[in-house]
Amino acid sequence: MVAHDAGDDTNEGEPMPNPPDPTGVSVMDELVARTERQLERMRDLGDRMAAVRARETSPDGAVTVEVDGNGALLDLIFSPLVNRLTPAEFEQVVVSTARSAAARAFAQRGELVAAFNEENGAGTREIH
Repeated sequence: MVAHDAGDDTNEGEPMPNPPDPTGVSVMDELVARTERQLERMRDLGDRMAAVRARETSPDGAVTVEVDGNGALLDLIFSPLVNRLTPAEFEQVVVSTARSAAARAFAQRGELVAAFNEENGAGTREIH
């Protein structure tokens, strides 16, 4: 058992409150503010990733494909040039153009994540 001074009102087993910071900002306040900033940056990243779109036109101009950031088809446009294609050529042009559009969308998303990580690397370290 530990003896306490008569004026000592601390209880054993209870954590001591954070000592006041000379600047008036507690460690907890700083942690909350940092967390809120990180959350806002993550929401912004989510919005920017949701807005990713990629459009690709086949080299012959017969097919144009637009996809979202997940590579899902949003728009598929055929020019009159598709009438010159055989069914096998048509299939190949549509698939390769869609693949190119998806690759472009994935690259855009990758750039957004890389930029986010670079900008926020220092902001994600622990507070000491």
